Amino acid sequence: MTDTVLARNFCQNLKAFRSFKRLSVQEFAELSGRSIPTIYSWENAVTIPSLHDIDRLSKAWGISPLQLIQDVCEWQTIHPKAMSIASLKEVRKTQGLTQHSLGKKIGVSTDVISRWENKSRKPLAINISKLKDYFDIEFY
Repeated sequence: MTDTVLARNFCQNLKAFRSFKRLSVQEFAELSGRSIPTIYSWENAVTIPSLHDIDRLSKAWGISPLQLIQDVCEWQTIHPKAMSIASLKEVRKTQGLTQHSLGKKIGVSTDVISRWENKSRKPLAINISKLKDYFDIEFY
């Protein structure tokens, strides 16, 4: 794996684990002993933590350091109720929903669903909450 892939995996997994634990960035920063800007920097792959930080994070969450850097798909087999918003199309199709029918169920237009699935727009927190409630899946 390249450094870029590891950094991408880490930032996706960090967001997913924090979301799964239902921690705000501030709460996570306090638990990890790092600043809020550092957490944002890690989650956005601006910087990557030291091996010491990765080890400390994995111990705090009771997981192996490898789980923090492995591919998100592998992590989802451990916690299948947490998925990247990038997986929305796949989730929608497995439920037999069209973009139109999903939009009606959560109160957004087909165009908005299409933009989320094409990654040209990220859903607002309120819409992620609606998706979570509808699918019973934690999206990050």
